[in-house]
Amino acid sequence: MMLRSIIACAAALALSSAQREATRQPAATPPAGFLDKVWMVIESPAGKTMDRYVFLYDGTYVQASKDGAPRFGKWSWVGVGAASRR
Repeated sequence: MMLRSIIACAAALALSSAQREATRQPAATPPAGFLDKVWMVIESPAGKTMDRYVFLYDGTYVQASKDGAPRFGKWSWVGVGAASRR
């Protein structure tokens, strides 16, 4: 199940990259190395450990969870060390 979520997340990232190339306009400037990278939750008070997130340049995020299909949403950079969901 986890492998399927990771593969789905990677596929979503690959499919969106071609579209993003034409529309690369970030809302703000997050630090280098933050975008287009897979992030895994190690500890969480919500208990969502092992979830994986990819924050895309165009303000989209992809969440791959061990208990379901990948989810998509919007995010924006609001300052140092902070990303927020829209």
